[in-house]
Amino acid sequence: MTGLRITMPQPTDYLGTVWALAGVEGLRVIGHGASGCTFYDFIGLRDLQPAGWPPPLFSTGLEEAGVVLGGEERLAEAVRQVDRLDRPEVIALVNVTVGGLIGADPEAVARELQPHVGAKLLGFGGGGYRGPYTLGESEALAALAAEVVQRAPLGGEEQGPLVNLIGATWEMFNWASDRAELERLLGLLGVRVGTVLAAGTSVAALRRAGGAHLNLVVRDVGLEAAEILRQRFGTPYLYGLPFGASDTRRWLEEVAGALGIGGRARDAVERDLRRYRVDFRTLSPWRDVHHDLRVAICTPYDYALGLTRLLSGEWGLPVALVVLPVPPLGPGPDPAGEAVRRLQEAGAARVLVAPDEQELATALTRLEPHVLLGSSDDERLAPHVPVRVRAALPSWDQLHFHDGTPFVGPRGARYVAQVLAGGMLTARATGRWPD
Repeated sequence: MTGLRITMPQPTDYLGTVWALAGVEGLRVIGHGASGCTFYDFIGLRDLQPAGWPPPLFSTGLEEAGVVLGGEERLAEAVRQVDRLDRPEVIALVNVTVGGLIGADPEAVARELQPHVGAKLLGFGGGGYRGPYTLGESEALAALAAEVVQRAPLGGEEQGPLVNLIGATWEMFNWASDRAELERLLGLLGVRVGTVLAAGTSVAALRRAGGAHLNLVVRDVGLEAAEILRQRFGTPYLYGLPFGASDTRRWLEEVAGALGIGGRARDAVERDLRRYRVDFRTLSPWRDVHHDLRVAICTPYDYALGLTRLLSGEWGLPVALVVLPVPPLGPGPDPAGEAVRRLQEAGAARVLVAPDEQELATALTRLEPHVLLGSSDDERLAPHVPVRVRAALPSWDQLHFHDGTPFVGPRGARYVAQVLAGGMLTARATGRWPD
């Protein structure tokens, strides 16, 4: 695509690295590049999680001479200063765009300095030139799994099995609410959550994470880290998020089976599903909508699959289009092809993977969906859609820090149904719903 954009371009691997590491207490990030870039990243972290102040980011302040000479001594000196003055447990050396462009080698600097500093050093050299942000997140989580996670005595075994949640990062949409719902559901089985790799965790917690009984991967960016933990500690893992009643029942059965607790708490699970069960088709806005209702979902893969299963499989809403803003990650030679197949099996009529702005705008214009679940940028491309539900970032005009509005689980299904039905009522009352 050429010409001016009206939406933000997809973030790069460098930003993904920062987002994956920013939520770890006791870890400091040093950006090797211009100080303005690092300042922009700090502001971005604040915008993504406005309810919490982001951690400090350090910069080498690379200037012209450093660009010519590589500036690696400047990076080494920054590491020594942060180690001496701040005393973090882990320091991540991360190429910012200029550092990546000139071929600076943070990994080599980390290896050379490691014997001389107290912090554990991790190096990331991508600098924004290797791929989308999900690649940087995956690599950063994998590095934490390989270099920081240890197996320490957990304690509290009498309180029930322990699991970790793998794949959540600083920029993950609605994570506070979804995490709370996942923990609530696991509590029905008597299962505790140890830590999250890596949003809202600490180096100390990661050093105990290798002793968990099971790892639950909540996003594709956590798959590589989970596999590393399986190889290092023998910890099995399951992948996927539960959306709606049937998906939640299956997910909890898989968790119980993997932990060897069988049918424990089955009655409690069924009572919970009955308590929160909602069928969108029984709500008044649904009963009189015309038969050609069209839904478009524009979210990363894991949310897209769950929402498609909920809307199409459980509620019978026609999902006419699913848009994945970045290619999915996963094992095998064709993760994107496998993702498309699974989405189509779940009920998606058409799937677009990483379309450019013009392709996405054209698809939405031709479809004329009645409902759009996506980001602020998706809504800019389809301003005339009657019902617009925020289900992805960026979210420039809404905040998402409360922990009581999940999308996952049975409570999430109730919330999504409420938002959809309310959106339809509002669209009708304001004349936006088509006759």
